[in-house]
Amino acid sequence: MVKIGCGSRNRWRTQIRGLPSWISFWIHCLPKMRPSRKNILFAFLITLIVGASPHVWAASRWYEVEVIIFRNTDTDAVGGEYWPALESLPDFRNAIELFVDLPEFADEPSISHPNAVASPAPLAFQSLRPGELQLSSIFRRLEKLSAYDPVLHVGWRQPGFVGSRARSVYLSDKPLIGVDTRDPSETVSAPAAIAWRIEGTVRIRVGRLLHIDTDFVSYGDESPVRITEQRQVILNELHYFDHPLFGVIVRVTPYHIPDLPDPSSNAPNIGLVGD
Repeated sequence: MVKIGCGSRNRWRTQIRGLPSWISFWIHCLPKMRPSRKNILFAFLITLIVGASPHVWAASRWYEVEVIIFRNTDTDAVGGEYWPALESLPDFRNAIELFVDLPEFADEPSISHPNAVASPAPLAFQSLRPGELQLSSIFRRLEKLSAYDPVLHVGWRQPGFVGSRARSVYLSDKPLIGVDTRDPSETVSAPAAIAWRIEGTVRIRVGRLLHIDTDFVSYGDESPVRITEQRQVILNELHYFDHPLFGVIVRVTPYHIPDLPDPSSNAPNIGLVGD
């Protein structure tokens, strides 16, 4: 076994079996980082681990996940229905956030590996650009309907993780604010200082079948309401998680990582003298 340290605190940990020591080093350093940088590094490490070995790469299936969240504004349709007060919130403390780029990560130590090979693997848990989203027509349709208030449309790509290794992705209608780290057992009420309208998590789990776990809370004028559901994924189809006051649309599609480029194709053609 190889022992590796993390930072200046001389905390020695055993190298993670099957991973290069430089990747194990950064995984052990994750708990010491600020949450935003931790999420960025986690996503980057996932990409490196998946792309580090052709065998691991071939065995890891990637998925593209797209989510639309909207509120129902037609309160008359709800009638006098009443929902009891929530006993708890979703647990956001171990959820990761999507990110757009890496500007604030520039001052962290470099994690480039001297023997790394350029890889076309996408960066895991990176928010897709608007032009990459496939459900934009549905979002625009909701915007035109007075009965709905669409609050979020986002997508990302990720490798599939088995069972408990799967990570929850934190989503909210105010993504720049960051993850709500309140203890889920605290008294449930709308956050007074920030006033999210909707926040929650989506998790993709791989097993014998593929599953979606959703857990969202909508804050309104009355008591918060919650959707929590686990469902088998049918790839390429829309999955609708609904509540009389809001709804979540999720679609999961297979994502094919482009093949590695042939290094010889970019090599300069240096002919022998006399050719």
